[in-house]
Amino acid sequence: MDRSKKRDTIEKIAVIVRKVLDIATPINLECAIQKLGGKLTEDASLDCDAIITVHKNTSAFEISYNPSITETRKRFSIAHEIGHMLLHAPKTEEGLFACDGVFYRDSSREYASPEQEWESNEFAAALLMPRKEFVDFCYGNAVDGGIEVRAVADNFNVSMQAADVRGSSLNLW
Repeated sequence: MDRSKKRDTIEKIAVIVRKVLDIATPINLECAIQKLGGKLTEDASLDCDAIITVHKNTSAFEISYNPSITETRKRFSIAHEIGHMLLHAPKTEEGLFACDGVFYRDSSREYASPEQEWESNEFAAALLMPRKEFVDFCYGNAVDGGIEVRAVADNFNVSMQAADVRGSSLNLW
């Protein structure tokens, strides 16, 4: 499957997750994690941005994040880990995790394959900045024909980099 089709599929999954969890922008990630049956913890000992741990034969998971990262980086990293769980953690027919596993997000190294990292980044972007809301906000708040990336980032509570990459991937700029 080419990346354009994968992006569309991932976008659809994120839309379904938002609907099932009844969450709106800007997402309260702690509430979303609780609704998914997980736990969010702060862990200053992490040498990465965030990790997700899943447990075999359960639907339980825990996302731990490093408190030294910025709030917007934390949000994207947590959403990225949710993406790993939903897209990559093997599950049984009953929806339980098929094995114990740990995924982590760190800008200097990767645990998953480059393709899985790309998919989880796409999921995080789609979860935090849904395509339709993002496009509508950009066009509805254009100033003198231009889009203020800072305003977009603030609206979705993400970093300017995340908003800029999302806008580029949606061919808005």
